[in-house]
Amino acid sequence: MQTFQTVTDVLDNAQNFHRYAESLYSDLQQSIDDERGRMLLNYMAIHEHDMGSKLQLISDNASSTILGTWMQFTVEQSPQSFFKNLQKNLGESIDDIASMGQDADSYLQDVFQDARDTAPTQDIKELFDQLAAMETLEKQALSKATNSVWDV
Repeated sequence: MQTFQTVTDVLDNAQNFHRYAESLYSDLQQSIDDERGRMLLNYMAIHEHDMGSKLQLISDNASSTILGTWMQFTVEQSPQSFFKNLQKNLGESIDDIASMGQDADSYLQDVFQDARDTAPTQDIKELFDQLAAMETLEKQALSKATNSVWDV
């Protein structure tokens, strides 16, 4: 297992996480019978696409010095293994679907907080603080979306 990663590696892993989640949620829409469940999965897929785009924009605008900085940090799970473990207990209820989305947002929030804790410079700490805060806001947005689906 790699124990050092660059900031780029951490951001790339997060982008891959969002891409994988988007694809998974889109695929799950096809297998869920409940219309509200499909609506929530559609929202979640769009959310993951948007988050991946935001991360790409952040990566594009970060300095090469920050992006190339090595950190003593490793991501414990690949996106595929994380979601494989999550899907083991996934049901088709809105609560199950929302829980999966919340767990995904929490996972990345934790990754960014852990990366922040090992960041070697203040600029990198601030970057990971910003990313963790972004995931927190997205978690809140998912809660609101879940509540609105219940109202349908």
